[in-house]
Amino acid sequence: MKNPPAELCKFRKAIEDEFKVHPETKQDYITLAHKINEKLKTLGGRGEYNKAESISEETIYKVWEYRKNNEAIVSPKTLGILARSIDYLSWGDFIEKYKLKSNEIPESFTPELIETVSAFFNPELIDVPHIKKDEEVHIGWSPYKYAILRCIGEYEFAIIEEKNMYNKKGFTFLTIGFHLSPEKKEFSFPDIIFEPFYDDLEDEHWTLSDLTTIPKKYYL
Repeated sequence: MKNPPAELCKFRKAIEDEFKVHPETKQDYITLAHKINEKLKTLGGRGEYNKAESISEETIYKVWEYRKNNEAIVSPKTLGILARSIDYLSWGDFIEKYKLKSNEIPESFTPELIETVSAFFNPELIDVPHIKKDEEVHIGWSPYKYAILRCIGEYEFAIIEEKNMYNKKGFTFLTIGFHLSPEKKEFSFPDIIFEPFYDDLEDEHWTLSDLTTIPKKYYL
């Protein structure tokens, strides 16, 4: 992960300041992970099994780029757990409050911004079959282009918040997964495609092997 965006640098600094650990050695990262997990235990259980969230030492290495040649993508779920350890609701919540403080939300997106921020979201990592009813999913690149989805049934979602998306708040849809559109747009983040059930495609002619053939109605 080369030249992380300002948001991530600020995020790491906020975590370091909160737990009074500014890691330089491997032991420092282990100590930071331990302190984060101790805080997460105090927040109580979350999710279907009502268990406290936790973070691994390996994840801390990844987020702080401790390993050389680190190209791994940090998932929104991981960033959300870390955000809650410093009393934000989610990664998106941190981003929005950070941007309000720094007044850095641009009116247009530069290629450099798109390239760096895009690395922090991969729709293929969203495990749709395991998302439970009423669970919320953050998708995209908050606060630039994103949607917050709520699961309203098995494989069914509703947009409850969005910015710069093709569909708007209140839109509902069925999907088995998400993909990025290969279509390049100048000064804009990619579109996000939701993959429909194949039973619904009797009269349609397109294939996932060529995402450029997918109709716009499947753009999130």
